[in-house]
Amino acid sequence: MSGNGKRYNTEFRADAVRLVVEEGRFVNSVSNDLGINEQTLKNWFRLLVFSSTKFWSKC
Repeated sequence: MSGNGKRYNTEFRADAVRLVVEEGRFVNSVSNDLGINEQTLKNWFRLLVFSSTKFWSKC
C-alpha cells in the first residue's frame, strides 16, 4: 500500500536532514516538528549519505 503521495521539494528535504546532521537534533523530534513521517526523514538521510558517498568515490 502506498502512502499519502505527498511530495516535498528538495530544499525542504535538505533542510530537514540538516536539522538532524548539523544541529544534532533527534530524527523523531524533527519529524514531529515538521509533520512528516519519521521513516521518511530516515530515508532522506540514507539517500543523502548514499549520494554523497557515490560522489566522493568518483573524485
